[in-house]
Amino acid sequence: MSQEEDYRNQLAAEINATRNKPASQSTDQGQGEESQKKPRPSVKNFAKNVASAVSLFGLVEIRDVFFASAIISSMLKDITDAGIIGTILTPLNLIVTLAAMLICGSNNLFGKRKATTLLLGNLFEILPGLNFLPVATLSTILIYVFTLRERKEKSLEQKKKKAEANSSV
Repeated sequence: MSQEEDYRNQLAAEINATRNKPASQSTDQGQGEESQKKPRPSVKNFAKNVASAVSLFGLVEIRDVFFASAIISSMLKDITDAGIIGTILTPLNLIVTLAAMLICGSNNLFGKRKATTLLLGNLFEILPGLNFLPVATLSTILIYVFTLRERKEKSLEQKKKKAEANSSV
């Protein structure tokens, strides 16, 4: 009998809940509350989510070939770290990365993130025994991602200014 009592209590609670609802929350034509709480996923929303996830790659420009060359030189340096060639390539890699930053029009060339990443990456390569890790490649890729983020922020600021100018006119 306890199952019957539980069922009756549950039904009574649901009836009381529907009676106490304001008219704006009442359900029409038998639709449940779940359909009102959560919008259905659509292809358009999915596409927006995917686009925002890869939005940094939409900011890649043709001049980023220089960053590609910096990443390749970092990879070559990391591969040849076993011998003396890797030691010779360390300052060359630093120069190529700095040149890529200059050519690609980095707004904040020596910002905190970029400078710290570049310095720590190159200092880590000097440490004996740890220079076999691909730190130079990772630091160059991080600097490139930071540059892409700067571009995104700059484009958003330009869009805001343009929208403000259009709204004030």
